[in-house]
Amino acid sequence: MAELFEYFMHSSFAHCKFAQGSPSVVGREFHDYDEAVLFLDGNAHFYSENIQIKLTPGSVIFIPRERFHRFAVTDAAHYRRCILGFRATGELETLVRREMTEVTIFPEPPAAVISAFYTLARAAETGITPAEQELLLSATVTEILLGKRLCAAAPTAPALAISPPIRTLLAHIESHIGDELSLDALAAVLCISPSALSHRFKKELGISVYRYISEKRLSAIRLLVEKGCPLGEAAALCGFTDYSSFYRLYRKYYSTSPSRAEKAKSPENTAKTEVTHEPKRS
Repeated sequence: MAELFEYFMHSSFAHCKFAQGSPSVVGREFHDYDEAVLFLDGNAHFYSENIQIKLTPGSVIFIPRERFHRFAVTDAAHYRRCILGFRATGELETLVRREMTEVTIFPEPPAAVISAFYTLARAAETGITPAEQELLLSATVTEILLGKRLCAAAPTAPALAISPPIRTLLAHIESHIGDELSLDALAAVLCISPSALSHRFKKELGISVYRYISEKRLSAIRLLVEKGCPLGEAAALCGFTDYSSFYRLYRKYYSTSPSRAEKAKSPENTAKTEVTHEPKRS
């Protein structure tokens, strides 16, 4: 068996992880930063709200912030990837917001993009100073996003598109995030049985209906708080009639208090917020 490893780098706005082996963090299908992932090797399927596909080595996946996505990995010992997470801040804001609009996969990305990822990997393995990490991560985000824009090849078409009924259901959840979203109520939208809906949803998105709704609501709350909405009000708008239920769910998924997230988004702390180097399920 190949040796398993993880190398990290992080700065005030970005983090990089180069790893082999089982995912270190599971169950986070939404997160509040943008992400580019170089899939190097292994057996993995990728799920999003518009794509189901078996990944091929060398593919690069671009995932905008607060978008559902999931890597389903088998043969974890051979699962190798380089993950670059970043926030739209400072001089990078315009570029990030322009390029990170949809989940896209490039099975044959430009050589310059691959090279940029490997530079990160070498730097993470050998070690560089914090100041050098800041410069390298900024330059790499720029190079990778410009490479994405200038790539002559089109993103891959989904190997298996999400079916129209599930797309209809996802749109319904999006527009009714504050309403009752029980399995029975959602099954009625599609005029099928709850058990049929549960089976179909899990098959197409690789996640249960309940978990998807829970994480979608938490994501929606983060976006509202970012716009200045008080935390309790945001939770109520997103379907939590009891604040304590929201609090427990948030702690369960993120192992931290939701009030800390609200504080981190306040104007006086925004400049101090640092992207954690702990990646999600990737």
